[in-house]
Amino acid sequence: MRLAYFDCFAGISGDMTLGALVDAGVDLDWLRAELAKLPLRGYRLEANVVTRAGLRGTKVDVVVEAADQPRRHYTEIVALLRDSALPPAVQGQSPRSFSPLRQRGSGAAPRLPRSSTLS
Repeated sequence: MRLAYFDCFAGISGDMTLGALVDAGVDLDWLRAELAKLPLRGYRLEANVVTRAGLRGTKVDVVVEAADQPRRHYTEIVALLRDSALPPAVQGQSPRSFSPLRQRGSGAAPRLPRSSTLS
């Protein structure tokens, strides 16, 4: 088993996480294929090499294509994972990633404007 350790003393955004994983060797097409196992539509992944402050990295954006994406509560996210074609171990472990939503109660994640990227 391979293990990646992120020392996120100041936090990390989704695009930074995906970019770091792609830079570390995760194949973007494999990532797209795995995400396609979720019953979600209306988005695409875009990857670009960027240079900021003299450092090169990959930025991966989740671009929302569908005009009206629903707000999802924790229980709905867990159901999406359960109803996916992802391996059972992934289905079982993934809900922990969304525990901040559970801790907020049944509140949905904040909605982003259509023109923004999810990060």
